[in-house]
Amino acid sequence: MLSYGAAVVGYVAVSALASRLLHHDFGYFHIAMSASLDAALLALFGAHRGALRQAARLDPADDAGLVGLRRDVRAISLFTLPAAAAAGAVGAWLLSGGQERTTRLVLAASVGAVIWLSGRQKLIANVLRGLGSVRFAGLVEGRSGGALVAACQCVAVGAVILLVPAPSVAVVLGAVAVGFAGPVLFAHLLLRRRWSHVKMARPRLADAQAAMSQNRHFASNLVAAALNTNIDLWLAGLLLTAYETSLFSAAERVSTLLPVVTMSLGVVASPLVSRSVGHRSDELESLLRTGATVAAGLTLLLWLPMLLAPGAVLRLIFGDAFGPAAVILVILTLGGMSNVLTGACSVALSMSGHEAIVSRVQWAAVALRSALGLVLVSMFGVTGLAISASGVTALMWCALWWFSLRRTGIRTHPTSRPDVMLLRRVPA
Repeated sequence: MLSYGAAVVGYVAVSALASRLLHHDFGYFHIAMSASLDAALLALFGAHRGALRQAARLDPADDAGLVGLRRDVRAISLFTLPAAAAAGAVGAWLLSGGQERTTRLVLAASVGAVIWLSGRQKLIANVLRGLGSVRFAGLVEGRSGGALVAACQCVAVGAVILLVPAPSVAVVLGAVAVGFAGPVLFAHLLLRRRWSHVKMARPRLADAQAAMSQNRHFASNLVAAALNTNIDLWLAGLLLTAYETSLFSAAERVSTLLPVVTMSLGVVASPLVSRSVGHRSDELESLLRTGATVAAGLTLLLWLPMLLAPGAVLRLIFGDAFGPAAVILVILTLGGMSNVLTGACSVALSMSGHEAIVSRVQWAAVALRSALGLVLVSMFGVTGLAISASGVTALMWCALWWFSLRRTGIRTHPTSRPDVMLLRRVPA
């Protein structure tokens, strides 16, 4: 959990530095970054979550299973991720047609690098997590990128402050990409040591097709989750001014800190959920509800300042220009607490083989979010967009909690009788 705490500090620091560098263009930086990360998720096609589940169930002596796992990871790394990175770079070049040639080149290279490196980050870290290297995986990849990546990104963006006067969105995005490189390379070398003894056939395109097919429900689920996180911001970029987009972006960045503890516990508990569901359900429910209780208590420390002094929080992190986003932050945090109060319901569903249900709920939320957002933003501007985002988020998490109870029989919300000793059974 310390690694996730450090990652949160790094996450906030990168956003704070970027907002002071870019001012009213901060919202567009956030849009470029979120679009690049979503493209990487699409290219992974759920293989990183499928690899986590597969690795968690592997016997240490099962070399045949390790061959299959490595084949899937290699296929995605060699075929779909490079294709997505190239497509993202071309798209960034075309969409920045009004900029100078050098700026367009830097933006294209930065977007491609973020897609490639963030995809590798998620893929490698999830395999390591499933194989038992939970603590190190948490340093590389987590709710906010992992502590190592966050620290490297802070250093890179800080260097931009010192070396580049009046940097563009492209330059800051490039610095963020540089921050991915070192930790991802180190994780790659560690994983290669874990499976270097198994013999592999030559990579084939058919391997990538097979990996995509077997993880299609994970892919649909994750892409929908990413869209639910980012589509409100994209609507702001399309329909609102640059300043309003930056205000919404700042409030959204802060509000996404609320579920970080819940998601962190869900990530590290995923292998245990995969192994235990169906035959140790009572103990698993007690573990998940205890985790939800701990998460809710810790999140309260973040929630109270966001509710009682939202303007001060925003000014402290992003600067005085972002104080007017206080109302937006309050609205978004009210919806975001639904994620905390429903616990790890999506993890219980996806790790028990019900990822298709998660996918359907997420896509329904995307459709509702898009339609309702368009209506409310046209009527009430940025405040209406915040109301839409908050309401749909709460509805989505309540639906996932209900389906988790129906399909797995496991309740994931906080309990009045937590058994904290159970958390010792979860690595990290």
